[in-house]
Amino acid sequence: MKKYAVWVLIPVGFVVLQVLYNATEQELDLTEPKFLATDDAEIRFYNVRQLSYDRENRDDAGMRLFRYRRRPKWDSSSVMAQAALVISPRQDKAFVMLELLGLPNRDSVMLSMEQPDTTFSIAFGQGSMIEHFLVTGALYKTLDRGGKVLLTTAEGEEFPLLVTSSGRDAFLTSLDDFYKLVGLR
Repeated sequence: MKKYAVWVLIPVGFVVLQVLYNATEQELDLTEPKFLATDDAEIRFYNVRQLSYDRENRDDAGMRLFRYRRRPKWDSSSVMAQAALVISPRQDKAFVMLELLGLPNRDSVMLSMEQPDTTFSIAFGQGSMIEHFLVTGALYKTLDRGGKVLLTTAEGEEFPLLVTSSGRDAFLTSLDDFYKLVGLR
C-alpha cells in the first residue's frame, strides 16, 4: 500500500509545484530585445496556437506573418492598432510588428500611454524590429495594467487606440504568444 501512495503523491507534488510556479509569474523584462525563437516554443506555436491566427506566407522574404484571427475588423474610417507576429524559419527568429491601420501618413507618430501611476509618450516611426519590440512592449505593459493609449499624428490629430475589450484582448494575446516564442514567458 505504501508503494502506491508514493506513486500517487509524487505526480501530485509535481502538479502542485507547477501550479505554484505559474501563479508567481515573473515580471516581463522588455528592456533588452529578444528575437531568437526556441525550437520547442516554435513547435508549440505551429501545432497549437497557429490555429488562432490568419497566416500570410511572404515567400519573397522567407517569412510568415500571423495576425490574430479574433481581432476586431478594421473600419476604413477609423484608426486601429494590431500586433502581427513575423516568424522567419530560416533564421529561427520571431519578430513582433505594430500595424497602424487607417493613417494616411505613418512616418512618425507619438503614442501617449496613461497608466494608473504614470504617463509617458513614445515617438514611433515605423522603424526597425527593435523599435517595434520596445514600443509594443510599452503598449503591452500599459494595456495589461488597464491603461489608455492615445496616438497623435504629425499633423496634430489624436486617436484613441485599443479602446475595445476585443481589441485589447487580441493585442495582448498576440504579444503573449510572441513572448512565449522567444522565451520571455
